[in-house]
Amino acid sequence: MNAINYFAPKRDRLKRNQFGGTLGGRIIRDKLFFFGGFQQSFIRQDPSSSTAYVPTAAALAGDFSALDGAGCQAKGVARVVNDPTTGLPLPNDQISVSRFDPAALALAKYLPKTSDPCGKVSFGIPVQSNESQFVGRVDWLVNTKHTFYGRYSLDDYTLKAFFDPHDILVTANSGNVERAQTFVLGDTYTFTPTIVNSAHFTFGRRSDDRGPNTSGVNAATLGAMNLYQGTADFLQVAVNNGGFAVGCGTCALGRLPVTSFQYTDDVPTGLIFEDLLPELLPQLK
Repeated sequence: MNAINYFAPKRDRLKRNQFGGTLGGRIIRDKLFFFGGFQQSFIRQDPSSSTAYVPTAAALAGDFSALDGAGCQAKGVARVVNDPTTGLPLPNDQISVSRFDPAALALAKYLPKTSDPCGKVSFGIPVQSNESQFVGRVDWLVNTKHTFYGRYSLDDYTLKAFFDPHDILVTANSGNVERAQTFVLGDTYTFTPTIVNSAHFTFGRRSDDRGPNTSGVNAATLGAMNLYQGTADFLQVAVNNGGFAVGCGTCALGRLPVTSFQYTDDVPTGLIFEDLLPELLPQLK
C-alpha cells in the first residue's frame, strides 16, 4: 500500500490524518432541532518522482562537450552548438565563462547539484495542506404543514508554497489560502396532499488567495534590473527541450473573490391548474 514509485529514487513519506464527528439533537421537543459536523484533514507528502535536467559542473565551467555529446541526446546524435557572434561551431564545444549572463549564473546557484553527466536530477514538490470543514443546521417544525430550516457551511483550505535556496525547482506549484462559505434558508409548505411548495434562498462566498512563498527570489534578485516585477518573490523561467522550470503560470499573486445569490421556488410539475383549483380554493378562503 505504500510501495516506492517505480520512477522515484526513494519512498514518498505520505502522511494523511483525517478526523471529525457530528452531533445532533432536539432543542424543543417536536419543534426545534439542531445538527452540527466537523472534519479536519492534514496531508504531508514528500514525493520525488519528478525529473529535470540542470547545468552540470562542467557546463557551468564552460564545457558543454558531455551535454552536447551523443550520450546525452535523445536521438543519440551529438549536437553542434554555434557561437552566437561568429556563427561557427564552438571550438571543442567550449565557451568562456566570462560570456555567461550574470543573471543566469545567479539563477544557477539556486538549482540542485547533480553528479549525472547529462544533468539529470530527481526531485519532488512537497505537499503540506490543511483543511477544516464545518456544517451546522437548525430545523423548525412550525406545524404539521409548515417546516423551516437554516444551514451554514464553512470550508477553510491552506496549501503551503515552498522555496528552497538549494532547489528552486520546488517553486513550480503556488500556495493557496481558500475559504468557501454557504448559507441556506429553506421553507416548505404543504397546501394539500398533492401540492407542496418548497422555497430556498442560498448565499455563497468564496475567497481564493494564491501566491508564491514570501522567501522566494525575483528577477531583480538575480540582477535583471530592467525587468518589471509585478509580484514580489516570484520568478518564472522555463528551459525548453527537456530542461527545467522555475515557478508556474498560476504562481503569481492572485486574489479571486466570488459572491453568489440564488433563489428557487419549486412546486409539482405535470399537473393541470384546473385539476388543482378545487383543492386550492379551500386553502385560499
